[in-house]
Amino acid sequence: MLLHLVLALFSSFAPHAALPSDAHGDPLPSGAKARLGTLRWRHAHPVTALAPSPDGKRFACGCEEGSIYLWESATGKRQQIWTRKGQKVRQLLWSHDGTWLFSAHEGGLVLKWALATGKAQVFGEFNSTTLLALAPDGRTLALGEGSGMVRLWDLLQEKEISAWQEQSSMIATLAFSPDGQLLAWGYHSGSFSLIALKDPAKPRAFRAPSDGVGAIGDLAFSADGKTIYAAQVDADRSRLIVWDVATGTQTRVEERMPAWLQLSPTGASFLGLKDGVWGIWDTESGKKRCTLKVPAGMQMAAFSADGKTLAILGRTNSLSFWSTRTGAAQGTDNAPSTPVRQLAFTREGKQLIALHEEDRNILFWDLKTQQIGRILTDPATNPSAFALAPDETTLASAVSGGTVRFWPLVSGKKATAATWGTGKICSLHYTADGKALLTSGGVVDRGMNSNSTPPEFHPKGRVCRWQIESERWQEIHGDGEIHGCQVVTQCELSSDGQLAASDRNENEIVLWHPLSGRLLGTLEKVQGHLTAFTLAGDGRLVAGTVGDSIALWETATGKLRARWWQTSECTPVAVRFSPTGQLLAVGTKQGEVRLYDPLSGKCLQRWRGHEGAVTRLAFGPAGDLLASGGTDSAILLWPVPRFPARSTSSLTPAQFATLWQELGSADAGQAQQAMVRLRGDPARLLPYLEQRLHPDREGPAVAQVQQWFKQLDDDDFEIREQALRELRKHAPRIVPSLHQTLGQTDSVEVRARVQAVFTQLEKHSLAPEELRQVRAIEVLNQIPTPASRDLLGRLARGYPWSPQTQAAQATLYQRPPSTPR
Repeated sequence: MLLHLVLALFSSFAPHAALPSDAHGDPLPSGAKARLGTLRWRHAHPVTALAPSPDGKRFACGCEEGSIYLWESATGKRQQIWTRKGQKVRQLLWSHDGTWLFSAHEGGLVLKWALATGKAQVFGEFNSTTLLALAPDGRTLALGEGSGMVRLWDLLQEKEISAWQEQSSMIATLAFSPDGQLLAWGYHSGSFSLIALKDPAKPRAFRAPSDGVGAIGDLAFSADGKTIYAAQVDADRSRLIVWDVATGTQTRVEERMPAWLQLSPTGASFLGLKDGVWGIWDTESGKKRCTLKVPAGMQMAAFSADGKTLAILGRTNSLSFWSTRTGAAQGTDNAPSTPVRQLAFTREGKQLIALHEEDRNILFWDLKTQQIGRILTDPATNPSAFALAPDETTLASAVSGGTVRFWPLVSGKKATAATWGTGKICSLHYTADGKALLTSGGVVDRGMNSNSTPPEFHPKGRVCRWQIESERWQEIHGDGEIHGCQVVTQCELSSDGQLAASDRNENEIVLWHPLSGRLLGTLEKVQGHLTAFTLAGDGRLVAGTVGDSIALWETATGKLRARWWQTSECTPVAVRFSPTGQLLAVGTKQGEVRLYDPLSGKCLQRWRGHEGAVTRLAFGPAGDLLASGGTDSAILLWPVPRFPARSTSSLTPAQFATLWQELGSADAGQAQQAMVRLRGDPARLLPYLEQRLHPDREGPAVAQVQQWFKQLDDDDFEIREQALRELRKHAPRIVPSLHQTLGQTDSVEVRARVQAVFTQLEKHSLAPEELRQVRAIEVLNQIPTPASRDLLGRLARGYPWSPQTQAAQATLYQRPPSTPR
């Protein structure tokens, strides 16, 4: 008993183990190994309101869906999140002592938040969108409604003092004078009113010039309260108007102003955009103080109370801070701040390559140090996709204008470029041998009516191949309409490069051969909008997110095997197969990452850690690490657990025989259920498969087939015809070789005759026994043992072009060298 007491006393003084944190010192979500990038100054939803605290130590941001973020200004560390779901924040206003925060929401709701507790009380519910302004005494609150009504509240007595409505135009801005004796409000109609609070019955109206420039976008008093500045703005121009408060006369009108104006709280300066450049201008002189090198896509800005610092919200809902005196960035983090567009591991898994939207950089993250090791920057354009060559000596990136840039990663040479055509490249893939690069996207074609004004243009899906040695483009064509009339947004290749899948017309996936470009088939359509899909490394399965479900197809038949419906709290938006195909990772709109068993559809693992939708996933080469990225700009690394095969049932010989027959069923769903049941008895399954799966030895000699192809271009007509007859006879057994010949030959004669052979095979499909063997190999892949790998090795040494041999080879090709997962 005494020993237990001593141990308990000692443990109370012993230091607690530190929680896992990222490189910035912020805690990691449960289960995460690392965070690449940061969540500081990042928001999960579009920001609609900004407000610095009076002392400048905190910053509040209101979001479109109703949440409010509180940040520590010096570090960008998040302090709190308050949520009022479904009610867009229109404005935020701090109390002068920083203990309260008012939030005006769309629809007229105004809340009062206590900073100490994070609890809110309803201040009032008004008729429409409400603007707020607090008098210098901290006691009087002004509210402006969309109907044109202005209300004055006494916060101590919690009652309305006065109300005015000069016109029915929406109120755009409110401002108190420095002494709190005057209140001004501007209208969208281009005028504003001024009232002395000692004599509230007599508002004074001020009319701005009405020659095309519209609303009063901003108002500010001078420090002495004798002058009021009004920024009158329209869609494409603006002007600064200066009034004398005592006389109500205009003292100056500056017409040659930037196209956009925002006044500082003191009225001494303003933020503006002129000739595409942001800057700070002096209000009195009209001269430019400094230039701000703000990234493209600035959404809104907020001055600090003293006007010395400007907070700017970028297009990607991240904040940056700038000096209004020098224009220099202040403490801006260099971590990427835009949504993750693409992720890929290097071959040995030591680095993760990331592309973020609009950042103009391709980043190489060192996974050991969690730091950016290398940056590829193209200052002229924003990359839309990248691909790493198989030997990792070159990285290709797609940039605007249909151009591919090739970055040498070893030699230190300058990047070269190849122009693909007018349009956008959405994805890039190197072929397995590294000799060619496939591009997919869309070109813009002129419409049929060339006399139309303006000309009509239509996007056309396109997949092309860049031959690296000959440096020439080749558009891939098929007998069918492979790419439809819309942009091909996604293209996937199997690990061995023998199968490609691409989207068409928003809810279709087509399969084609990367070398020949021939259409192999279209996957069965399912109801709903296809948002993303993934092709398993061995090419046997395709998984996609369709609406709020996950769909699973098999490529051998093009049939839908299963569809798993999710709940409204879990909307899938990204999918990725593990290297072995034994796991399916799913990213959700709600920030969750899940691991599924692709055969049973069972969810095996859940992680929650992103502050927005998870739109990109990538497995490490060994399958033991998963990277996830999305709209919050950060990348999380998750260690993938090992899920050992477990016996879930004990099958009798009769049951084995029945399930074996069902593997060859034309009903893909029935075959899927048979595969799940067979996998459930791994101890008996392997000996059973050993008896029924043997290397396929049937087929003409490889050398003989190559000779027939060569004879298709012979000068002797009879020799050409005889070769064609032999190829037609053996066509079902040599389909991969037909594709290879069609993709590589430059002979018109050979192409025409190979096309003739393919015409004979248009309706060719796998026989039930071939389909049974291919599906059995898929089940075999689910048993990660040396014995199963040995059987796969024997099957892979069969006739090179038989479906069974191809399936076994593809399975071995996709498996990482380390222990399978």
